[in-house]
Amino acid sequence: MRDQYLDFVLSRFQSVTYDGDPAVQTQDQDTLWNTQVSLILAPDTRLTSKQKQVLENDYGMTDGQLRITTRAALVKYTLDDLQIKTKMLEANPQAQQLVCVNYTDIKQWLYD
Repeated sequence: MRDQYLDFVLSRFQSVTYDGDPAVQTQDQDTLWNTQVSLILAPDTRLTSKQKQVLENDYGMTDGQLRITTRAALVKYTLDDLQIKTKMLEANPQAQQLVCVNYTDIKQWLYD
């Protein structure tokens, strides 16, 4: 028994056996699932003012920022879905466009 919550790729499961015993751990005990994390995103500062304005409009930003609340377990997936890299910036700012402004606040939820 691992006594931890794991992330599985469900399409890789070939079969599941159930031993009939009640679960020892429940969803209520899953801290990563139950913790809400706020991601603060903004246009890459290397973009022109016009490019930033377009992104702000596209994403409905307020004061040049977009706040997204997600579960701690989904932080990496959310950033990946938005194609936001946290370890390094793309050489071309138009390739990434958005950056995570509060990286220091969320890095504990990334499993790099």
